[in-house]
Amino acid sequence: MTASGLTAAQAEVLREQADAVLPEQAGERARLKQAQTVSTRAAERRRKQRDRLRELGDQRSAAVQTAEVHARAMAGAMREALRLGGDMAELCGDMSERVPTGLAGESGARRLSDQLSALLRTVTGHASRFGNLTLARTWARPETPWGEEMTPIRRDAGANGKGTDHE
Repeated sequence: MTASGLTAAQAEVLREQADAVLPEQAGERARLKQAQTVSTRAAERRRKQRDRLRELGDQRSAAVQTAEVHARAMAGAMREALRLGGDMAELCGDMSERVPTGLAGESGARRLSDQLSALLRTVTGHASRFGNLTLARTWARPETPWGEEMTPIRRDAGANGKGTDHE
């Protein structure tokens, strides 16, 4: 018997059991530590993703605000272009000149909308839609400056020679 009151055989069995349990506990501790490390890494990755999402949200908000400012300016410029086209058409009429197609009224608005449609196609790549907007199928090309398209209209105004300084 040992000091604990166990026989040598019993003490040996307990030692063998303890030796078997200790590696299992060490393995379990290692697994728990690894799981904790994985969990910590996942939490850190998730935190970084949330930070990036906030950053992207801020950038998108700024881009939308910029788009709004420019869209409102564009709407004002288009109103002005249509108004000026109307004034030019009226003046051509007063001078007994042919009013060039695309200068005023619906044809003037159609030319601007064709150019805008061509440009908006480059935003999404969709041939006929930009969100809820239906884009016109058009001859206009997005790379062509809009003012260049108006050159024939300016050239044609006063082309018949009536009421000009050439009479």
